[in-house]
Amino acid sequence: MKEKEIRVVFDKETITVYQAYRKEIALPAVKAQTFVPPFKVERMTWIKPSF
Repeated sequence: MKEKEIRVVFDKETITVYQAYRKEIALPAVKAQTFVPPFKVERMTWIKPSF
């Protein structure tokens, strides 16, 4: 089984989960400061980004 790692920061009010994306998704998102294609919210599973 492939090892997986989840990175989280939390306090009494908030949980922030960090998720890695392929560079084809991450680089345009960083440039636009929001998710843009090829990112697809329909492909997300149990972690939904906070827009």
